[in-house]
Amino acid sequence: MGIIVIHGDNINKSFERLSYYLKSAKERNLDIRKITPSDNLSEALTSVSLFANDSLLVIEDIKRRNKKELKWVKENLNGIDNDLILYEPSQLTRTILNFFPKAKIEEFKLPKLIWKFLDEFYPRNAKNTLKLLHTIIENEAVEPIIGLINWRLLDILTFIKNPEKILYDTWRLNKLENQSKKFSQVKVARILQKLAKADYESKIGKADILTSLDLIIAIELE
Repeated sequence: MGIIVIHGDNINKSFERLSYYLKSAKERNLDIRKITPSDNLSEALTSVSLFANDSLLVIEDIKRRNKKELKWVKENLNGIDNDLILYEPSQLTRTILNFFPKAKIEEFKLPKLIWKFLDEFYPRNAKNTLKLLHTIIENEAVEPIIGLINWRLLDILTFIKNPEKILYDTWRLNKLENQSKKFSQVKVARILQKLAKADYESKIGKADILTSLDLIIAIELE
């Protein structure tokens, strides 16, 4: 059995890597079994049908599992005969990674400039945010940036409502807390709605996604 952990804040790259493994598994005629956060982890892994030698097990969003579940997986890995992929579309902490000391870790990081852009995305900072955005898109596609803004705004919204649900390292939590103080729930919800509309209109050819994003930033972060 092989164990691979795929994680990192570069969601597009990590998903591409997961897709590569899934495509490879299909070419080998393996049965792909995905275990989502709504599934009971121990029940899913102890199911006899999952232990067939022609299966690839994929545990999604491993960060949403509690320590008790992670400990159970660590203690019962020897009973799993299949290859196992743990996929997390965000950065995993060292605490979680330590549950899988023998795993092959594949981490996909965002460029530092994109992190800076996300950190600088807040009201009364439109000029600087736009400048960073247009520097980034010299080398990166704009579409993934929309997804990253959504991800950050959802984190902010969660932090405003229930900060205990955010499981990040202390330094990152502090940054998120400072950024969240600059937003209201209403503004976050409005920007998310505008981003969704911009994304949809770009896909049907009704609007240019970069122009729409520029406008959202100029208006909402003025």
